[in-house]
Amino acid sequence: MIKNLVSGLKVAFFLKCEAKDFRISYTNLWFIVLVHGIIIFTFDYFYVTKPATFSYYGLRTEGFTVVCFLFAAFITSKLFSDDSLQLSVPVLSLNGWLAPITLGKALLLSLPALFSTGADQKDIHYLLNIWVIIIFFRVMLLLSNAQALRQIIGTALLFAAFYVPTSYYYGDSFWYEDYEAQKANETSQAINSEETLEQQYILLHKQLDNIQPRKPGKNMFVVTFAGDGEQDLFMKEATFATKVLDEKYHITGHSLALVNNTATYKDLPLATTTNLNRALQTLGQKAKVEDDALLLFLTSHGGKNGSVLVDLADMDLNQLTTTRLKTILSQSKFKWKIIIISSCYSGKFIDALKDDNTLIITSARADRTSFGCGDESDLTYFGDAYFKQALPKSDGFIPAFDSAKKIIAKMEDDQKSEPHSEPQIYVGSAIRHYLEEK
Repeated sequence: MIKNLVSGLKVAFFLKCEAKDFRISYTNLWFIVLVHGIIIFTFDYFYVTKPATFSYYGLRTEGFTVVCFLFAAFITSKLFSDDSLQLSVPVLSLNGWLAPITLGKALLLSLPALFSTGADQKDIHYLLNIWVIIIFFRVMLLLSNAQALRQIIGTALLFAAFYVPTSYYYGDSFWYEDYEAQKANETSQAINSEETLEQQYILLHKQLDNIQPRKPGKNMFVVTFAGDGEQDLFMKEATFATKVLDEKYHITGHSLALVNNTATYKDLPLATTTNLNRALQTLGQKAKVEDDALLLFLTSHGGKNGSVLVDLADMDLNQLTTTRLKTILSQSKFKWKIIIISSCYSGKFIDALKDDNTLIITSARADRTSFGCGDESDLTYFGDAYFKQALPKSDGFIPAFDSAKKIIAKMEDDQKSEPHSEPQIYVGSAIRHYLEEK
């Protein structure tokens, strides 16, 4: 095997060499294929920007190249009427090709200035391709005494076996830059900085300071909580819900947004359990808790254990569980509460939060997922049905739920989303009368 590598270098650098210097066997063929793969795998890793992620695309290119060489060798053997060429041609060719591919990868890695422009890259590649053609022609000379035309045809077949895979799968690599990990790392470093965490207290109280004094009569104070920071969807849904509530119930000056999103964490307080607790307690002090209502809208992914996902980059944030939310609501001192939750399995919150003075609306049953939370969406199915379609046209939160539930069922039928989410509602006896009173 080592002798084949040395002989391959002699072929590549035009040193004296004969065909008998090579050991021809399937073992030697697969060995040189493995050596090729290791060299490309290694150079690809060192060339790509870190952090890097492994890709099977490199295996695809290598496998296709081997198949092309074997096919070219088969055609060559028929052209020269010599079946032994089916094995000797790929062994000699791949050993000879090892030098230019290694040198080309090394130049790309160590002397990037040579490839500073597209024209520079083409010049280097042209030179390497010419070198490869000469190597393949020399292989034909070593293996056959046939007429020159057949040797030229054999050389062309080998070059095609080399050129077609590298061109067809151009850009394929064993390693690619892990953009998601890099983004998460950069975001995590920024958000986890001491300055940013300290800023959260300032941002929260800036919003709380903007809360206007209550007006005579019943008031409604609204808090939106966009828990998952990996998707813009939940930020968009919380923002849209606030807009609809303001148009219908005139809550300007009585609303507050807690948002997890990399685009807003410097401007808006984060959606954390700590910020939620502080916000609700402060609003309870500004409100007349025996007369005014708290509307809390939570939107995020949900867990089967009964929790709303609280997530931003790699921050270690407490999850909003049923128990934790019950405690936070209790500490707020609001008597009248409207809790709307858009997340999978959100029905689990009903048993934990229900009482005579509370209205609870959830986007799904306790054992069901909800739908429409893809990256391409601006609203979930629930957000679209309830806030966009039903609430603006309905006479209150409860009739809006009845309409939205039918709309959601149709959406899920149309999209064949199974099993249906089956949104849930709990209406305390006292809050039903509270909401009916003007």
